[in-house]
Amino acid sequence: MRTSIQSLAAWLLIILLQGCGGNAAISPAERDRIDRVSVQSPVKIPAKAGMFATTKELGSLFGAVGTAATSSVPVEDALDAALKGLNFDLAAFVGDEFNRQLGRSAYYGAKLSPDAPYRFVVEVPTYGISHKFAFSSKWWVLMRIDYKLVAPDGRVLAADWKMTKQFGDNIEVSEEEVQKNPEVLRQAFEKAVVKLVGQLLENGNL
Repeated sequence: MRTSIQSLAAWLLIILLQGCGGNAAISPAERDRIDRVSVQSPVKIPAKAGMFATTKELGSLFGAVGTAATSSVPVEDALDAALKGLNFDLAAFVGDEFNRQLGRSAYYGAKLSPDAPYRFVVEVPTYGISHKFAFSSKWWVLMRIDYKLVAPDGRVLAADWKMTKQFGDNIEVSEEEVQKNPEVLRQAFEKAVVKLVGQLLENGNL
């Protein structure tokens, strides 16, 4: 089995390579043509979370969760089981948060309308969890969110992606915190989504 550090390094390299060329700003002329815009549903997410740790490390974290949701599944499936047990639907939460923050936009807020011809196509290409440091009880949420603003004729007018950082984002949980209150795991993922969506909508591409 790969070590958690090797797995994490490989994951980061793949994600960074996927991001190459995934950034495009809308032109003023195209922007002026937009009369109504929607957020396509459902948001696409991977079939399974990424688990960047050894089986022993994962067992330590999800042993702290100690929920019925995680007790009967392989340890590599424990994160998805834990989030499901906490009634957290990542795809739905990302879609709702993108709609919520887009609705506050000075330009797009008034144009937001279900089934509008201009569409924000939002995707979570990967998400997971990893040790923040070797031999630490701290875990950090790994997540990337992409969007494309697509015209009625299928042209991509704008695109961007953001991902969480190991240092600086402060989106982390400890085994002790999870043991006291499993809800902090869900809250960490919610915090990551809110932060990344905010970064996407605050940049100059739109």
